[in-house]
Order: sequence, then structure tokens, then C-alpha cells
Amino acid sequence: NFFDKEHPLSEGITGCNLFSVSVGSGDSATPYTGPAWYLLDLSRVLKPLLWQERVKPAIESTVPRGQNVSSDVFLSDRILFGTRARGNAGFTLWQLGAMAKMPLNSNTLNQVYTAMTQFKTDSGRPMNVRPTMLVVPTALRNDARKLLDREYLESGESNPDYKLLDYLVTPWLD
Repeated sequence: NFFDKEHPLSEGITGCNLFSVSVGSGDSATPYTGPAWYLLDLSRVLKPLLWQERVKPAIESTVPRGQNVSSDVFLSDRILFGTRARGNAGFTLWQLGAMAKMPLNSNTLNQVYTAMTQFKTDSGRPMNVRPTMLVVPTALRNDARKLLDREYLESGESNPDYKLLDYLVTPWLD
């Protein structure tokens, strides 16, 4: 699982394990039941998710090559088309993505952000992970907007998270 709590490291290397961050609403004993949100580092050539195109998409007709009429055209006055394509998708470095099942606020965002920046390689060198994208379901759209788009907090102070990340609101997470 890409967003697993444990990922194997070489013997003797502890590294930072973001996924051991406790699931809950702050210091409350009540478990968090809201939607998950994600932080991704998209600053590198290698992204957390990879798409490999094997056959380019092409529109094809059911009419055999060299003929201009098929039985569907003749009998039903319809032409059948489809798309032929081939590809594969996969995950890359698990350190480039983090899922958080906790309320989305400045404290939790910075907790996950900081944990991601502390990842080390199996040899103990810093990986220099820098999250660039916050991905949220539509239910967290306003929280993301308040965190990242407001230059000033409601108290009038400067927002330290202003423009820290880009964010993507997607219904595919609903």
C-alpha cells in the first residue's frame, strides 16, 4: 500500500516515518472520522504516480479496412467507433506522497509537511522532499482555501501558510 504506516528501510536506519502520526482530532480521544487529505511533492521529474503510455490513443472504426460500409451502416444507419489505447500506471517513491486522516488545519498541515521534509534515504542522507501540492476532497475545499489563499488570518496576523502549497480539489476523493 502506497500510503502504508510502515515501509521497509535497511537495517539500522530509522528514518522519519510520517505514517506513525496519530489519527485523531488533536489531543482529543475521539477518533477523526472526516475525509482524508494528501500532500504530494510534485517538484521532481519523478512524480509519486507514474503513467506509462504504451500505445497512443487512436480512434478506430468497426468498418474493415478497405471497405466503406459495414453491416451496421447498411442495416441500422449507424457507424461504430471506439478508442484503442494501452498504458500502465504505478507508484514511485512512497516518500513523495502522504495521506493524513486528521482535521485539515494549520497545525496538522505543518505536522505532515515537516514529517515529509525529514525523510532520509536508506543510507541516512536527507531526501530533500518538499511538498508542493495539497489534494483534498470537495468537503475540505473551504479549509484548503482558508489555509492557503488568505494572506491574513481572521485575527489580522499574517498567515504563515499563505501560498505555501498549491491545492487541488477533486470529487474523485468524495
